Amino acid sequence: LFQKSLAISEEIGDKLLMAFALNNIGNIHKYQDNYPLALELFQKSLTILQELGEKAPIAQAISNLGIIHQSQGNHTQALENYHKSLKISEELNDKVTVANTLYNIGIVHKSQGDFTLALEHYHKSLKISEEIGNKAGIARALNNIGSVLQSQGNYAQSLEHYQKCLTISEEI
Repeated sequence: LFQKSLAISEEIGDKLLMAFALNNIGNIHKYQDNYPLALELFQKSLTILQELGEKAPIAQAISNLGIIHQSQGNHTQALENYHKSLKISEELNDKVTVANTLYNIGIVHKSQGDFTLALEHYHKSLKISEEIGNKAGIARALNNIGSVLQSQGNYAQSLEHYQKCLTISEEI
């Protein structure tokens, strides 16, 4: 269906819809672990969005590139993309994307063993998610804070965060 959407958007010359279709097709390939193709599609989508000057979708497209680089173990490139996305999202005051991007930055730092920076980013993400009432974002941040605390051997605090995450997840 996304391929049909892409074909129609190309036929009518709607570049914004083309970018969205490319992004959606890229997401399918990401979920299938076909990272090279996903990366190519996300990059094509980003190029179109940059031509159009669509800032909010640009931030998301850059973040998607970061996710692929992160999945491939390219932490430096992932962080570079996430920080670009974060800057744009902060300028737009897009708190949902800011919280998600901070969370993703935390994941990279955790995978690098930098628990201090991971916790810092998870806590920032948690705070914003709480401010905007994003329960899924709150649960996600609590879970990852719990994971870092567990890795540090702080089992009591870890369990506390996991319990809060579970309560919110059950509410959702």
